[in-house]
Amino acid sequence: MRRLLLAGAAVVGLLLGGCTDTGDDDGAVDEPTGDAPAAFDAELARWLQVCERASSDPEGCGDLVEQAIEAALEGGCRVGAVEALLEMVVAEGAPVEVRPELFDPCPAPLASPALVDLGPDRRDVPAPAPEVGLLDTAAVARLFVDTDELGSYLDEVGHLVSYGRRWDGPPGESITVRLDRFADVAGAAHFAAPDPDDDAATIVGVDDGRLTAAAFEDDDGRERRRQVAIGRVCNVVVSLVVRTDDEPWDDHDVETLLVTQVHRVRAATVC
Repeated sequence: MRRLLLAGAAVVGLLLGGCTDTGDDDGAVDEPTGDAPAAFDAELARWLQVCERASSDPEGCGDLVEQAIEAALEGGCRVGAVEALLEMVVAEGAPVEVRPELFDPCPAPLASPALVDLGPDRRDVPAPAPEVGLLDTAAVARLFVDTDELGSYLDEVGHLVSYGRRWDGPPGESITVRLDRFADVAGAAHFAAPDPDDDAATIVGVDDGRLTAAAFEDDDGRERRRQVAIGRVCNVVVSLVVRTDDEPWDDHDVETLLVTQVHRVRAATVC
């Protein structure tokens, strides 16, 4: 039940640590410095040989490897990123498009894969609303009555940071999405594991995916409805909460929105 309570509230956090920003204010990427270009050049001949032997389009290997190196350098990736790309060429037996998500310089900020628009009928609620913005673990725990217990639990499972967004729709309706990053997959899996006492429906195709629904009493005494969908991508837990005054959403619509968010997180997350 503790995990469900956390999933039922939209709380957000600041990404701690990570990589140094390689772009300036206008979005341009700085030229790589140090020994990184030389490290890639030292591997160039071997990569070309591997690609030409394995690819169904050996004549395209020169351009493929060149693009891969360029993308890796611009992303601040390590040398092994290009090797990972060539593994995909071998596995798929066909030319592979060079896409940013094939490289792994460091975790993407949780803000980057978060849903940004739910349509013109729903208003994006800005910070400093309590369910929107950036909160570290201690701030997340302070949102609940049992602050000390929740804080200890979050520390125990390696909670690092959260990021959330909220939209208000028709009167009495709100939709909140929260992304929680943990130090490792085990901690995220523990947090996302279903409570055996909950009557949850499984969401197929999503790790730890499930959907629960319940009635609750708001602070002003109104009875409202809450639907909570939760899933996991590697060490990131995705929570979606829909609150309504009247009829709840169709379960399929809640699941579809969660899966959309999960797909965005998958594209930006490296296990």
